[in-house]
Amino acid sequence: MTVGVSPAEEKNMKNEEHAPYSLTTRKGSPFIYVQFWNEELQKYESARSTGKTTKKAAGNVAIAWLKEFNGPPPVDRKEEDADRVLVTTMRKFLEKKGLVDKKENLSTERILHLVSLHLMGETFESQNPVFTDYLLDFWDWESSMYVKDKLDNGQRIGKQYVRSNQQKIRQYAIPFFGSMRIKSVTTHQLEKFKNTLPRKTEDKDGLSASSINSIVSCVGTALAEASRLGIILENPSLGMRKLVKRGQPRGILESSEVSKLFALSWDDKRCKLASQVAACHGLRAGEIGALRIEDIDSDKKVIKVNHSWDRQNRCLKTPKNGQARYVYTEESIIKELIQLHNENPHNNGFIFWNLDKDNEPMNLDNFRDSLQKMLLKIGLSKSEQESRKIDFHSWRHFSNSMLRGAIPDSLLRQVIGHNSQEMTDRYSHLSEQQGNEYRNSVKEHILPFVLGEVSA
Repeated sequence: MTVGVSPAEEKNMKNEEHAPYSLTTRKGSPFIYVQFWNEELQKYESARSTGKTTKKAAGNVAIAWLKEFNGPPPVDRKEEDADRVLVTTMRKFLEKKGLVDKKENLSTERILHLVSLHLMGETFESQNPVFTDYLLDFWDWESSMYVKDKLDNGQRIGKQYVRSNQQKIRQYAIPFFGSMRIKSVTTHQLEKFKNTLPRKTEDKDGLSASSINSIVSCVGTALAEASRLGIILENPSLGMRKLVKRGQPRGILESSEVSKLFALSWDDKRCKLASQVAACHGLRAGEIGALRIEDIDSDKKVIKVNHSWDRQNRCLKTPKNGQARYVYTEESIIKELIQLHNENPHNNGFIFWNLDKDNEPMNLDNFRDSLQKMLLKIGLSKSEQESRKIDFHSWRHFSNSMLRGAIPDSLLRQVIGHNSQEMTDRYSHLSEQQGNEYRNSVKEHILPFVLGEVSA
C-alpha cells in the first residue's frame, strides 16, 4: 500500500489510464527512444531505440510495434548494439573533425552522408559545388535557373531584389563559408553564420533583425531549391529560427500637423504635390514618381497606378503587389497633376519630371528630403522625426488610418494596394460605386487637412 494514500485512492491510481507508450531522448544520441506501458507492472518498461530522429517517425514505429508485438519487438541484441556503436562512432568522428556540433540533431542518413563526403575528400565537384559559388549563381539575374523558372511560370521576382540578394552573399556569406561545399553545410553552421552577423543592438553600424532575417532567407531559399532538385539530401535551413522584430512601428502625423504642413509655401511644388497625393491615397514614392499623363483620367477623376519607378535599374516596373489599381480622387488633385505635367520641360510624359534628365522622373529622395525640411518649419526637429519614425512612407499609414472604419477594409485594401492575395483575388476591380464611396471618404476625412476646406 502506498504511504499516505487510502485503499480506494490507490485503486483509482492503479486504474488510471496511461499512454500506451512514451517517447524520450538520450544525451549524445541522435535517436528517439520509446518506452511501452506495462499494465501488469504499472510502469513504463525500459526504453528501446526506434532508429528514428523525429518524433513523428518514432511514433509511427511505436504504433507499428504495438500492433505487431504489443510492445517492443524481439531483437538480436548483438546486431542492435553493433549498429548503435557504429553510428555513434561516426558521429563522434564528425564532432572531432569539427564538422558537426554535439547539440546538432542528425539523422543516420545525414551522418553517413557527411562521413562519406569527408572520407572521399569532397572530390565530386560537379555534384557538390562550393556553397558560395552556388549561391552567387542562384542569385544571378541573367543566368539563374530559379529566376527563369519563376518568370516562366508567371510569378513575380524583381531584378533589384535578385541583385540585392547576390550582394548580400558577397558581403556576408562568402567571408564566413569560404570554400565549404554545399553538401557539408549543416544547421549548426547556418546558425553560427546568423550569429556572426553584427546586431544593431551591439553595434551602431550593425544590422536590424529584419535585415538579418533577409540575409538568412536568401541563403535558405537557395538551399530549399537545392534540396528540391536533389543536389543535397536534406535542407539544413529548415531548422533555423528567425530573429524577433522589435522595431517601433512607423509613426504618422497628427491631423493638426498635416494642416500646418500644407499651409506652408514649399520650395518645390512637385514635392508638395507628391506628399499631398501620398497623404490622400497612400501611394508609395515609386508609384508617384512613375505617374505619367496617360495614367490620369480627367473625365472619371481617376489615377491609374500602373507602374512604380525602379531606382536601381532606372526604369518602370509593376507596382509592389504585382497589379495595377485605380484610385478615385478629387478633381482639384487631378487639375494639379495635369498642371504639373504641363510644366514638364521634356516630352517624356512624366508628371513629376526631372529637371536635368529627360528620360526619368525626379529623384525620389527629393520627396523625403523636402518633407523633412518642411517638418522642421512646423517645429518637428530631426531627432523628433527620427524618434517618431516620420518619413515619406508615413503618408501611407496616415491615409490608411484616416480611412479605416470610414470604408470597408476590403475596399481600403484595394485602393491602398496592400499585398493580400485573398483580397486581391476577391476585389481585383473597383466598381464605380465603390470608387465614388472611397473618393467621398477621402474628401471628408483627409482633404480638409491636405488642401484646406473643399467645396461640396
